[in-house]
Amino acid sequence: MTGKEREEKIKEYEKEQTSIKLIRVISPNYEKIVNKIKEKQKISEFLDNIKNNSEQVKSLFTKEEIEKLDKIVKEKKEKPRPAKGIFTIKSNSENGINDIKELISIKEVEIKYLGSSRFSIEVLGKDFKESNNKLNSLIESIKEKAKNKKIVFEFQEK
Repeated sequence: MTGKEREEKIKEYEKEQTSIKLIRVISPNYEKIVNKIKEKQKISEFLDNIKNNSEQVKSLFTKEEIEKLDKIVKEKKEKPRPAKGIFTIKSNSENGINDIKELISIKEVEIKYLGSSRFSIEVLGKDFKESNNKLNSLIESIKEKAKNKKIVFEFQEK
Protein backbone atom coordinates (compact mmCIF):
# COMPACT_ATOMS: atom_id res chain seq x y z
CA MET A 1 0.00 0.00 0.00
CA THR A 2 1.44 3.35 -1.02
CA GLY A 3 1.44 6.46 1.16
CA LYS A 4 -1.35 8.06 -0.87
CA GLU A 5 -3.55 4.96 -0.60
CA ARG A 6 -2.91 4.87 3.14
CA GLU A 7 -3.93 8.52 3.49
CA GLU A 8 -7.13 7.88 1.53
CA LYS A 9 -7.99 4.90 3.75
CA ILE A 10 -7.39 7.00 6.88
CA LYS A 11 -9.59 9.82 5.56
CA GLU A 12 -12.31 7.32 4.64
CA TYR A 13 -12.13 5.76 8.12
CA GLU A 14 -12.32 9.17 9.81
CA LYS A 15 -15.32 10.14 7.68
CA GLU A 16 -17.05 6.87 8.63
CA GLN A 17 -16.40 7.51 12.34
CA THR A 18 -17.70 11.07 12.07
CA SER A 19 -20.83 9.81 10.32
CA ILE A 20 -21.43 7.19 13.03
CA LYS A 21 -21.06 9.86 15.73
CA LEU A 22 -23.58 12.03 13.89
CA ILE A 23 -26.11 9.18 13.81
CA ARG A 24 -25.38 8.48 17.51
CA VAL A 25 -26.30 12.09 18.35
CA ILE A 26 -29.53 11.90 16.39
CA SER A 27 -30.88 8.50 17.39
CA PRO A 28 -30.74 6.32 20.52
CA ASN A 29 -31.02 3.24 18.23
CA TYR A 30 -27.93 4.23 16.29
CA GLU A 31 -26.34 0.74 16.34
CA LYS A 32 -29.28 -0.85 14.50
CA ILE A 33 -29.41 2.02 12.02
CA VAL A 34 -25.65 1.86 11.36
CA ASN A 35 -25.84 -1.91 10.76
CA LYS A 36 -28.78 -1.52 8.34
CA ILE A 37 -26.94 1.18 6.41
CA LYS A 38 -23.72 -0.88 6.29
CA GLU A 39 -25.63 -3.75 4.65
CA LYS A 40 -26.29 -1.58 1.59
CA GLN A 41 -23.50 1.02 1.50
CA LYS A 42 -20.87 2.94 3.44
CA ILE A 43 -22.24 5.21 6.12
CA SER A 44 -20.41 8.26 4.81
CA GLU A 45 -21.89 7.65 1.34
CA PHE A 46 -25.34 7.38 2.89
CA LEU A 47 -24.96 10.79 4.54
CA ASP A 48 -23.45 12.34 1.40
CA ASN A 49 -26.40 11.12 -0.66
CA ILE A 50 -29.04 11.71 2.00
CA LYS A 51 -31.16 13.96 -0.23
CA ASN A 52 -31.46 11.19 -2.83
CA ASN A 53 -32.22 8.47 -0.23
CA SER A 54 -35.42 9.97 1.19
CA GLU A 55 -37.24 6.60 1.31
CA GLN A 56 -34.34 4.89 3.06
CA VAL A 57 -34.07 7.76 5.54
CA LYS A 58 -37.80 7.52 6.32
CA SER A 59 -37.52 3.79 6.97
CA LEU A 60 -34.56 4.20 9.37
CA PHE A 61 -35.34 7.36 11.33
CA THR A 62 -38.34 8.89 13.08
CA LYS A 63 -39.78 12.20 11.90
CA GLU A 64 -37.99 14.15 14.67
CA GLU A 65 -34.69 12.42 13.88
CA ILE A 66 -35.08 13.25 10.18
CA GLU A 67 -35.58 16.92 11.06
CA LYS A 68 -32.43 16.90 13.21
CA LEU A 69 -30.50 15.13 10.46
CA ASP A 70 -31.66 17.62 7.82
CA LYS A 71 -30.65 20.54 10.00
CA ILE A 72 -27.17 19.11 10.67
CA VAL A 73 -26.56 18.16 7.02
CA LYS A 74 -27.58 21.64 5.83
CA GLU A 75 -25.26 23.30 8.37
CA LYS A 76 -22.36 21.04 7.42
CA LYS A 77 -20.41 22.59 4.59
CA GLU A 78 -17.53 21.10 2.69
CA LYS A 79 -14.27 22.97 3.00
CA PRO A 80 -13.35 24.75 -0.20
CA ARG A 81 -10.51 23.04 -2.02
CA PRO A 82 -7.64 25.23 -3.26
CA ALA A 83 -5.64 24.99 -6.46
CA LYS A 84 -2.26 26.66 -6.22
CA GLY A 85 0.54 27.71 -8.50
CA ILE A 86 3.59 29.91 -8.76
CA PHE A 87 4.33 32.26 -11.61
CA THR A 88 7.11 34.61 -12.62
CA ILE A 89 6.33 37.90 -14.27
CA LYS A 90 8.82 40.42 -15.70
CA SER A 91 8.60 43.58 -17.75
CA ASN A 92 11.30 45.87 -19.17
CA SER A 93 8.99 48.68 -20.26
CA GLU A 94 8.81 52.10 -18.57
CA ASN A 95 5.29 51.37 -17.29
CA GLY A 96 6.27 47.82 -16.29
CA ILE A 97 5.27 48.03 -12.64
CA ASN A 98 1.86 49.50 -13.49
CA ASP A 99 1.30 46.91 -16.21
CA ILE A 100 2.14 44.11 -13.76
CA LYS A 101 -0.17 45.56 -11.08
CA GLU A 102 -2.98 45.79 -13.62
CA LEU A 103 -2.29 42.26 -14.81
CA ILE A 104 -2.47 40.65 -11.35
CA SER A 105 -5.33 42.70 -9.88
CA ILE A 106 -7.87 39.87 -9.89
CA LYS A 107 -10.52 39.91 -7.17
CA GLU A 108 -11.60 36.25 -6.95
CA VAL A 109 -8.11 34.85 -6.27
CA GLU A 110 -5.36 35.32 -3.74
CA ILE A 111 -2.06 36.45 -5.22
CA LYS A 112 0.99 36.92 -3.00
CA TYR A 113 4.37 38.38 -3.87
CA LEU A 114 7.21 35.95 -3.11
CA GLY A 115 10.12 38.13 -4.20
CA SER A 116 12.34 38.22 -7.29
CA SER A 117 9.37 38.68 -9.67
CA ARG A 118 7.71 35.49 -8.31
CA PHE A 119 4.09 35.30 -7.16
CA SER A 120 1.89 32.57 -5.72
CA ILE A 121 -1.72 32.23 -6.82
CA GLU A 122 -4.51 30.34 -5.03
CA VAL A 123 -8.05 29.72 -6.26
CA LEU A 124 -10.81 28.16 -4.14
CA GLY A 125 -13.63 25.92 -5.34
CA LYS A 126 -16.03 23.35 -3.91
CA ASP A 127 -13.71 20.59 -5.11
CA PHE A 128 -10.22 20.39 -6.56
CA LYS A 129 -11.44 19.90 -10.12
CA GLU A 130 -13.50 23.10 -10.03
CA SER A 131 -10.74 25.16 -8.43
CA ASN A 132 -8.15 23.74 -10.85
CA ASN A 133 -10.35 24.64 -13.84
CA LYS A 134 -10.75 28.19 -12.50
CA LEU A 135 -6.99 28.45 -12.00
CA ASN A 136 -6.25 27.22 -15.53
CA SER A 137 -8.68 29.68 -17.12
CA LEU A 138 -7.24 32.56 -15.06
CA ILE A 139 -3.69 31.62 -16.04
CA GLU A 140 -4.71 31.55 -19.70
CA SER A 141 -6.28 35.01 -19.46
CA ILE A 142 -3.21 36.37 -17.64
CA LYS A 143 -0.99 34.87 -20.36
CA GLU A 144 -3.01 36.60 -23.09
CA LYS A 145 -2.92 39.97 -21.31
CA ALA A 146 0.81 39.57 -20.64
CA LYS A 147 1.43 38.78 -24.29
CA ASN A 148 -0.45 41.92 -25.37
CA LYS A 149 1.56 44.09 -22.97
CA LYS A 150 4.86 42.39 -23.90
CA ILE A 151 5.37 41.05 -20.38
CA VAL A 152 7.28 37.80 -19.77
CA PHE A 153 4.99 35.35 -17.93
CA GLU A 154 5.94 31.82 -16.77
CA PHE A 155 3.69 29.53 -14.72
CA GLN A 156 4.54 26.45 -12.64
CA GLU A 157 1.89 24.39 -10.85
CA LYS A 158 2.53 23.80 -7.19
